[in-house]
Amino acid sequence: MTYSLWLRPDRNTTEVLQGVIKQLAAKYDAPVFPPHITLLGAINCMETEVSQLAQSLASNARQFQVECQGLETRQRYFQCVYLRTRLDENLADIQKRASELSGQTLTEAYKPHISLLYGNVSEDSKQVMLANPLLKNLPSNFCITHIDVYATRGTPDQWRCVNSAPLNTQT
Repeated sequence: MTYSLWLRPDRNTTEVLQGVIKQLAAKYDAPVFPPHITLLGAINCMETEVSQLAQSLASNARQFQVECQGLETRQRYFQCVYLRTRLDENLADIQKRASELSGQTLTEAYKPHISLLYGNVSEDSKQVMLANPLLKNLPSNFCITHIDVYATRGTPDQWRCVNSAPLNTQT
């Protein structure tokens, strides 16, 4: 099975972003998925192993703030329209530790983001979408509260959360 580790935003941010994702998905005939920042993807191992990895990472990390840096688009299905987030020390550290603990070698520079639309949409449609008032009031920052383990075989509607590890609360 193939798994991914996702960083989950706080409840309020998740609700806001999930609403945006659902509305865009309905308008552009695209899949609905939970808002997240991918920490590691394409992890091929047993569910117990990846769940232990998430628990280990979470037990040694505190909840942290993520700064958003604006909307962007790409010619990639899973990054059609996304909210770019700043790669700060917290994100860089947890991503590095996840990579080391999993033994996964990274092939690209880590570019954290929260996708808002998956799909193959024309550049003209993306430009119209970026002007949509729905995308004008997105959060400027939010707190990461959990590391979720998703089984990511198949299409996004087949993906399932199989485990979740809360990060330590800040004192």
